[in-house]
Amino acid sequence: SLLVAATRLASCDNLKKTFSEKPAIDSFQAFVLKEQYRKELEFYNLGTQVQNVYLLNDLLRFTAPRSFDSTAFYGEPDKKFFLDDYTRFGTMEEVVREYVEGVSVRKRQGKFIFRMMNTPLKDYFDQDPLIVLDGVPIFDADEVMALNPLRIKKIEIVNRKYFQGSLVASGIFALYSYNNDMAGMQLNSHALILEYEGLQLQREFYSPKHEKPDAAEKRMPDFRNVLVWNPDIVIGKSGQAKVEFYSSDRKGKYMGVVEGLNQNGKAGSARFFFDVQ
Repeated sequence: SLLVAATRLASCDNLKKTFSEKPAIDSFQAFVLKEQYRKELEFYNLGTQVQNVYLLNDLLRFTAPRSFDSTAFYGEPDKKFFLDDYTRFGTMEEVVREYVEGVSVRKRQGKFIFRMMNTPLKDYFDQDPLIVLDGVPIFDADEVMALNPLRIKKIEIVNRKYFQGSLVASGIFALYSYNNDMAGMQLNSHALILEYEGLQLQREFYSPKHEKPDAAEKRMPDFRNVLVWNPDIVIGKSGQAKVEFYSSDRKGKYMGVVEGLNQNGKAGSARFFFDVQ
C-alpha cells in the first residue's frame, strides 16, 4: 500500500511540472503603420468626424420593431378574467372569491393563503402558487389582498404544475394593472432589482436623398464609405427588385454584395463592382 501511494504522488508531481513555471518574456512588436495606408486611414477618420458633426441626428435614429411578442412567460393561461366585465367590488378578497374560478383563498393564523385547482388531477394543490403582479413575483398573499381592485385590469390563472428551469410552481396567479405600475405597490426594500436591456430598438441606416434638382449643389459634406444597407428587400413575382441610393463624395471603386433566400430557404449571394468618378 505504501508503494502504491508513493507512486501516485509521484505521478501527480510529474503532471504539475508539465506546466511552465516561468513567466512569458516575449513581447509584442510595436505597431508600425505602413505609409501606403496612412492617407487612406486619415480619410476614413476625417469622414467619421464629418458625419458626427453634420449628420449626428440622422445617424442616431431608432425605431421600435414592427411586431413583438407580448405573451406572458407562462404562455397561454387556462383562464382570463377581465374585471371590467363584472360588477366592481371594494376589496381583492371579494373579487377573488366571487369571480376567479379555480382559486381558493382563505385565512390561516391571520394571513391569507391561495390554493390553485390542479385541473389535470381535479384537486387543489397543497402548496402556494406563484403569484405575479405585472410580471413581478409576489411572495406575500396579504400584499395582493391589500391592493385596490379598481387598479387591476385582469387576472390570469394557470391551473397546473408549471416548470421553468429549477422552478416548480403549484399553479400561477397573475394580476395585471392598467398602467403596468404594479397598482401602486412598493417593492420590498430588500428586493434585488436587476436591470437588463430587453428588446433593442431597430437602428435606421442613414442614406441621404437628394430629390430636389438643386439639392446636390447645396448638400452637406458626404464622406460615407458604406452607401446603402437594406436587409428587408422583397422580390416580387417578376423576380426583380429596385434599390436606389446616392454615392458619397468619396471617389473610387465600390463593391456591392447581394445576399438572400429563396422560397425553399436556399441561400445565394453575388458581388458586383462600380466606380464613382
